[in-house]
Amino acid sequence: MPDLLRPFLALILCALLSACGPGGDEAVVEPARRRALADLTPTPVTTTELLDWAEQVYPTLFPGHEANLRFDPYTYRYYPATRNYVGVGDGKVYLMGPVAASLAGDRYLGEPYAYSDVATLTCVIHPDRCGRKTVHRITVGGQSREFIVYVPWKAQAPGARMPAVLMLHGTSGDGERFYSISGWREKADAEGMVVVFPTALVHCLFNDANHNGIAEAGEVELATKGASGSTGVIVQLCGADQLARLNPTQRAQADHPLADDITFMGAILDTLRSDYPVDMKRVYASGFSNGGSMTARMVVQMADRFAAFGVAAGRLLVAPLPPARLPPVVYSVGTLDDLEMATLGTTNPLPLTAALGEDPMFRQEVTGPLVTALRLSPSGSWSAQDIGRVHTSRFVHRPLDAGATHQLTVWIIDGATHEYPNGTNHPVKMVDLLWEAFRGVSLP
Repeated sequence: MPDLLRPFLALILCALLSACGPGGDEAVVEPARRRALADLTPTPVTTTELLDWAEQVYPTLFPGHEANLRFDPYTYRYYPATRNYVGVGDGKVYLMGPVAASLAGDRYLGEPYAYSDVATLTCVIHPDRCGRKTVHRITVGGQSREFIVYVPWKAQAPGARMPAVLMLHGTSGDGERFYSISGWREKADAEGMVVVFPTALVHCLFNDANHNGIAEAGEVELATKGASGSTGVIVQLCGADQLARLNPTQRAQADHPLADDITFMGAILDTLRSDYPVDMKRVYASGFSNGGSMTARMVVQMADRFAAFGVAAGRLLVAPLPPARLPPVVYSVGTLDDLEMATLGTTNPLPLTAALGEDPMFRQEVTGPLVTALRLSPSGSWSAQDIGRVHTSRFVHRPLDAGATHQLTVWIIDGATHEYPNGTNHPVKMVDLLWEAFRGVSLP
């Protein structure tokens, strides 16, 4: 078989045999979940799209750009240089010539070889056509809450049980924006996972620019914010005088009680359990900035419902209470993230040295609360690690208790600012780093 065809064939067989991704509960999908997946059948690619794609991806097999020809029931293209044919008929993809012989053995070359079906190849060529994006609106504590669920095409396999990742946005963000920019949707298509993008409620926020602890003029803002409980940025209700200065739209957004975000996260999990093919032992929480701080709060309050947690550039200033379970946690911050490093009382970039892990201020202010809550050693082991061409420092805090296997992994990423690294704004893709840490972890 030509080497170029091996990944092609692997993708096809993976889809046809439903053998992709890690295994989970293999029970038959319940009728409600089948109904939820009923509209996931993609619109097939056109014949011309498919043939163009074959030329682009396998130019040594189908060289040049040949015209569509017709020989009923086939629409096909012939490549004189390689004597290969590729065509479509009755919803199937057919090959003829040396390429077909390589797949089918000593087969008569004048007989077309049925290779795959067009619907399957649609999801290989255009995975974005095959996933389903659903916007959910539910009521939690008398407040309307919204979250997006994205289901990739691989969830169509009967009996499939997918892992799921919640991605919590930062201050002033929303689920829609992080659906578009985080890279988790693309990761879902590649790995076969369900991803969820909640939207926080709008609050009056106190950004203490001069660090004097007083909410002065210009330091109170209106922005989406998870009720993370962080002490670095205080989530507060809008007072009557503040509401009076807002326009009607802003007032309607901000005039509500403090959000019960823990209950909201639980309601999201309940929706995943009832409506989607999710393996509930492999659900993970991640967040950026304020969403990262909210994730840190969930480590303490929801460790029995999430397998692992990932915090990107969020503050870990949570109450050091023992969680119901001791889960693995990943924390990351960039050397140029001045916003988060303000916690340390400095705007200087972080160094990529072993000394950082032993720095008492860094340990106390950034990692300390979770180290205490998770019963981990306060001294982390250090290693230098390059991700592509990006230098990083990796610190691992391991458990104090004999037999425990959880840990806190701290990544310091060279050149990363206070943005969610997605491969565009920074070479590192946070989704890759986190998924590598998540994928092998499940709830007991």
